[in-house]
Amino acid sequence: MLPDWMEAYDAECKVLAAALLDPATMPRTGCSAADFADGRHRAVWSAVASLSAAGEPVDHASVVTRLEATGSLSTAGGPEYVADLYDAGGGGNVEYHGQVVREMAQARRALRLLTNMRPAVVEAIREGAGEGRIGAGVRRALSTVAAEAIALLHGEQAGGGWVTMRDAKRAAVQRTRDRYEARQAGGMPADVLPTGIAQLDADIGGGLEAGHVCVVDGESGAGKTALMVRMGRSMSAHLHGVDPDPAVSGLVVYYSCEVPGSDLAVRDIATASGVNGLAIRSGNLTDGELDRLLHSIGEKPGDHHWRIGFRPSAPVEWLVSEVRLLEETVGPVRAVIVDHWNELTTSRRGLRSDEREMAHILTQLDALKAPTDKCPMGRAVVIGAQHKANGGGLLWGNALKQKASYCWTWKTPGKGLPDDAGLVAHIDRWKMRNGPLGTTEVRWDAPTGRIR
Repeated sequence: MLPDWMEAYDAECKVLAAALLDPATMPRTGCSAADFADGRHRAVWSAVASLSAAGEPVDHASVVTRLEATGSLSTAGGPEYVADLYDAGGGGNVEYHGQVVREMAQARRALRLLTNMRPAVVEAIREGAGEGRIGAGVRRALSTVAAEAIALLHGEQAGGGWVTMRDAKRAAVQRTRDRYEARQAGGMPADVLPTGIAQLDADIGGGLEAGHVCVVDGESGAGKTALMVRMGRSMSAHLHGVDPDPAVSGLVVYYSCEVPGSDLAVRDIATASGVNGLAIRSGNLTDGELDRLLHSIGEKPGDHHWRIGFRPSAPVEWLVSEVRLLEETVGPVRAVIVDHWNELTTSRRGLRSDEREMAHILTQLDALKAPTDKCPMGRAVVIGAQHKANGGGLLWGNALKQKASYCWTWKTPGKGLPDDAGLVAHIDRWKMRNGPLGTTEVRWDAPTGRIR
């Protein structure tokens, strides 16, 4: 049972009156039949929409005839109710009334979704109590509510649809033309994000493409985090150059399941200042190093475009929902970097094997790279994955690489952070189906994390 104020009856009548008098106003409302709470209004809107799409005249007689033909006349309240809608007025403020109808529809969806999730929430708390960890059960339940509500609500709003091959080809050609014109002007295509490593960008055509997944794998402690922090800094600085406002140019989201944001900040400061990261942590600095350190912590281009998140063993659904929430409240998320991927879990219940859990996590990975209304070309996704202790493959198996567009294997002279600077590191680039694509050599200064 929904409260009366959530039905927006007057606004729905005004939107329908405007559509009946002039069907050309329908796109301006932004409404669909599902947005109307009153079943009579859904039936009338559908009839008007079908007549308008067929190029047929829209008046009282034609709408009633269409409702009769579809067996919906009684649902619409009969001819008398349709005639009464003409007197509701509101044509001059159709955008405003359409917004009211859509917002109320969104509120009703949210309420229904939360209500329908009650059994899942109770089950999560019950399982926690059964394990003797009621607090963990409550946290799991709240995480489930947040993740599922945002994901399902976003999915209902986004909807889906078909596109003709002709339109798809036109869009593809236009995208190629935009890239060509950007390069001719000496710039970077809008759907390419530079890594900031000159040789690597040259080898891969300028940077990472939107809508693609790149897996960076390597041994534990080999320096994968240094590589991805470098990429995140470069991408965010590039977006700042496009537009200083993140709401316009977009965000880079860096999420770690193992390294807290304070530690990532130390790595970024070490790279910017050239001071040894261990010295920064210990405070064992010279006066000159301290001056360089203080100078480097000032605001840099891209700081506002970079979001750093940390949560150990987080559910992957929570990560997806947080990315969507940032996109709704701040700006388009252009790139997602997930470090320590093997630490991700799932809030879904009933998964009884690593294979099934991994299949679900990979499905969520598709949601991270998928196009959105604010980011129609999709997102660039970078995944940091760790080798098994025996070097026999990734901890999550080869299923992750099957999802990837590109894979980079980060190789350094030895495990851990070496003491000597200026070492040569190798990035072996390849595709799962196409094989090796080549190797990029970079200079890596391990103490400061600088990669050139």
